[in-house]
Amino acid sequence: MIVEVTLNGKGPFRMLLDTGANSTFISPPVASQLQLEAAQRQPIQIKGFCGLEDAQRSRLQTVALNQHQRQDLEVIITSSSVLKLLQVDGILGQNFLRHYQQYWRFEAGKTPNTGSLLLAPLPEQQSLPDPKQEN
Repeated sequence: MIVEVTLNGKGPFRMLLDTGANSTFISPPVASQLQLEAAQRQPIQIKGFCGLEDAQRSRLQTVALNQHQRQDLEVIITSSSVLKLLQVDGILGQNFLRHYQQYWRFEAGKTPNTGSLLLAPLPEQQSLPDPKQEN
């Protein structure tokens, strides 16, 4: 599902909702628009279905999907061809979505597939754990 997301008060940006992605990802052009400082980016390598890729880790002050907003969210800046192929500015992953009860609905028999998502905030102690912090 493609949604419009506001990042650091700018946008909207077209992002894919991906319940299988642990993190949120954005393209280098979006990072430039947001003026994410190069000095505060950490070089990393990420592994996906396209293999190992060089990327950078940074933080966003705010990420908003409609009225739902999270603050101080980690973001991965990647030039992955997947973003270009899907024609999106990024991927909104579980570091945002795990704070909400998610009610997905898809329309049967429609092409392209259409649907909706309702998010209900979870109390902080009920949010799903961050998989990176589990041992």
